Amino acid sequence: HPEHVQHLILVGPVGFAADTEISEPLRKFRESWKGAVLKYLWESNFTPLTVLRGIGPWGPSLVRKYTSARFGTDENGKMLTAEESTLMTDYVYHTLAAKSSGELCLKYIFSFGAYARTPLLQSASEWKVPTTFIYGYEDWM
Repeated sequence: HPEHVQHLILVGPVGFAADTEISEPLRKFRESWKGAVLKYLWESNFTPLTVLRGIGPWGPSLVRKYTSARFGTDENGKMLTAEESTLMTDYVYHTLAAKSSGELCLKYIFSFGAYARTPLLQSASEWKVPTTFIYGYEDWM
């Protein structure tokens, strides 16, 4: 509904470049045996969460390490209590370990390497709202 948007601001957007604009290091990686294996996994709906689901009883401890490193303090810099940390870990683990859903659409939207299968750049000139793109200095997109 472009009539409801005055100005569109896209921060670090993905999906604009086609894989014809691939960088040389990524092209070389794709041509290697490691790239071929990862491409096969990508096209087979294998995601990092597949690993989490597959490691069974070790999953919660892996998530605990991640949540402690990523969310170990609150917005004021105070350490989370043991109860808060446990609740955070349980929440994140059960969210990530649930049956795969939205993550599976990524292989249909992006080719291996996060390049759009149907780049938005092809249709951007048809957009009916002013659009600003913001990318960071070290943005990977």
